[in-house]
Amino acid sequence: MRRPRRRRTAIHTHTLMLFNYFFILRLASWLAMDMWEHEHVPIEMEKLADSLSGKLETLRPLSKECSIYRVPEPKRCLHPSHYTPQMVSIGPFHHGKEELKAMEELKRRYLKCFLQRTKVRMARFLAFIKDREVELRNCYAEIIHNLQSDEFVTMVLVDAVFLIEFFLRNYKDNLITDDDRFFRKPELYYVIRYDFYLLENQLPLFILGDLFNLANTATYDDLYKNVSFVSITCFFLRADILAVLPIDKNLLEIHFSEAKHFLDLLILCLQQSQSRPQIVLKDLNIERILKIERR
Repeated sequence: MRRPRRRRTAIHTHTLMLFNYFFILRLASWLAMDMWEHEHVPIEMEKLADSLSGKLETLRPLSKECSIYRVPEPKRCLHPSHYTPQMVSIGPFHHGKEELKAMEELKRRYLKCFLQRTKVRMARFLAFIKDREVELRNCYAEIIHNLQSDEFVTMVLVDAVFLIEFFLRNYKDNLITDDDRFFRKPELYYVIRYDFYLLENQLPLFILGDLFNLANTATYDDLYKNVSFVSITCFFLRADILAVLPIDKNLLEIHFSEAKHFLDLLILCLQQSQSRPQIVLKDLNIERILKIERR
């Protein structure tokens, strides 16, 4: 009976030794940390550390909704014009650029015509966008520093309505005014359409559809009867894109609800139509646009 007691005593001794060992390690760690915390460093470095800590505290959470990116600089340097809008800025990335400012007046003319057909006041549209500002900003891969809240909301309204009105006029040619610079001058029409597919030149599709639906809640006539944002957009894309891309025309409506923006919609359709290496493009301008892979 004495052997088991000796065995238990040995186990107890070993356990106590291990406990003392880990206690010493922990104590040494605490002492080391205390030494580092109280180690003298220059005041300048303390200030620098405080400044950097403040920046770390203000980092915003990364959004899962991010879908609109800047083109990587090495790719842009090779062919800058392939990734930069030539006539019109859509969204915040190229907003305010001097070479694109001429289009701002034309955008406002489109907005004026659009508002004349709906009983919804401009202030209501702006408030609608304001309520979704955080969601809209989260769609972009970088913080939009150059636009404060009012500027951002105004930009979204003007750019979104420009696209809606453009597609409406393409769908219903009786809406085309005599002074329309695009539909009355085909050379401009064929240039501006490429700007709609650039990755950096996008608005989230959801806000376009929501604004169209809001306008449709109270109109002066039956202009929007049996018309949806999906229908006018797909009507434009079929005529503009399907002639040069091997996409089943029905895929546009199928993937519309899951697409984040126009370029995303085209890539979704291409991925289902056939594998990327088999795609034969008939338009070099569309080809360089689609070189930006879906993220």
